[in-house]
Amino acid sequence: MRTEQTFGFLLKQTMQRVTNAFADTLQTACASLGKPYMITPPQLFALALLASDQDLPIGTLAQRMVLDASVVTGIIRRLEQQGLVERVHDRIDYRLVRLHLAAEGQELIQALAPVLTTFNQRLLQGFSPEEQERLREQLAGIRANALSIQREPSRADASPTASH
Repeated sequence: MRTEQTFGFLLKQTMQRVTNAFADTLQTACASLGKPYMITPPQLFALALLASDQDLPIGTLAQRMVLDASVVTGIIRRLEQQGLVERVHDRIDYRLVRLHLAAEGQELIQALAPVLTTFNQRLLQGFSPEEQERLREQLAGIRANALSIQREPSRADASPTASH
């Protein structure tokens, strides 16, 4: 099988196209809202997760975004610099830092909600509701299979010679 015919390659190519189109959409939306900053898709996903579940530690946010904590730390740093997110120390365990959406972050999420809805509708244009649901189920199955593979011990660790 040629590389460009593998599902991994097709999914990566599809995700890159979707991400690029969404980044362009967000850039246009931020400009039309008169914002002095541009929001990237990962930044929007972080803001959206914080909007639905305030007070998340960076590690939990990273798990939900399926990204390394160091990557999410950079995303949060940029969102903080733009006044969209605040770090707040936990009242019980001061070492634990939780993330809050600032007022500007909440306003931005509300302003971008219709943009996200329209983008999603355009992305799924031509797919019936049944096809959309089936696609969600299939993608969930692929994610579950990938997680299963990821959790398997590596072949080198499992080989009889590796234990000697």
